Amino acid sequence: MILLHFSELDRVSSTEKRKIHANKIPQNTSLEEYAGFLTGELIKQGSFDRYNLAGYSSGGTIALEMARQLGDKVGQVFFIDTPNYKIYPEMLNFSMILKNTFTAVRYYSIKDIFAYMRRYFGEVKQKKNMIAEWRKLIAMIRAYEPDANGMPVFLITSSEITARTDSKLGWQLLIPGDMAAHFDSGHISIMQKKAPEIARIIDSAM
Repeated sequence: MILLHFSELDRVSSTEKRKIHANKIPQNTSLEEYAGFLTGELIKQGSFDRYNLAGYSSGGTIALEMARQLGDKVGQVFFIDTPNYKIYPEMLNFSMILKNTFTAVRYYSIKDIFAYMRRYFGEVKQKKNMIAEWRKLIAMIRAYEPDANGMPVFLITSSEITARTDSKLGWQLLIPGDMAAHFDSGHISIMQKKAPEIARIIDSAM
């Protein structure tokens, strides 16, 4: 099982994992080049007959390109709340994401919200280049033309994102009717609150 390490994805599964840590994106790098770098790092950790790739949020788009480059070595791709950003470019708006995080109070207690704010702003202080890295990632995704090419994808969605898009987040041509799971959660809380359920879905592909 291969999990891309974006946000809190490393907390999802209890199975054996290979995590790729890639906090620094080179300047003027395309998503294809970036995914190629991550694929190379993945292969360095050990060669496997079959890979399952999971990506959370924008990490799903990168997982899709990695899967395209790996070809028939990929068994399953999991999108965890990953919209098709070509169809929903507004989902890449940083200020909207922050607003959603702190206004989706139905998914959090007050204690949860303050704990998240303390951690978030602590991370900002520790990583002064976070906004610059985010902007580079946005530029890469906006320039990327996703090519599913028959790739088997399982979609896991939150209520917060589907309320702003459609039930398949713009991936209708990619996701079969029985290849999706939906959680009553926010975009952030799907990783914080629904990790055990998501783990069972991913583990079932092993």
